[in-house]
Amino acid sequence: MAKKFDSFMSFGNWLQKVNEEAKKKAIKEIAQEWYKDSEKYTYIDTKKMYLSGETNSNFDKGVIILRAPQVKWLYYTTWIRPRYNMNACPQWFEATKAENMAKYKRIYVSAFNEAKKEV
Repeated sequence: MAKKFDSFMSFGNWLQKVNEEAKKKAIKEIAQEWYKDSEKYTYIDTKKMYLSGETNSNFDKGVIILRAPQVKWLYYTTWIRPRYNMNACPQWFEATKAENMAKYKRIYVSAFNEAKKEV
């Protein structure tokens, strides 16, 4: 059954509530997926740098943090050649985003559609 609104303002308020609920559900899931997907492009010599994301990130807020002395240098230096992970590249989160954006959008759309039913 279709939802009916008595004014554009009530529709806007409903849409805002649906969006807030969808964001709550989707942000954590997208951040966790993004972190997992980024392993493909991350420089992995000892894997300590990548694994630091599990303890330093706040997935509930959508924040991914890799904490190691070399992270900033590796992320922004373009002339480094990977040794162990041949797919590794500078700015690996950008490469991950480019490859998987459709998947992240599907996660959000799914959360939005669930929230529409609940609100």
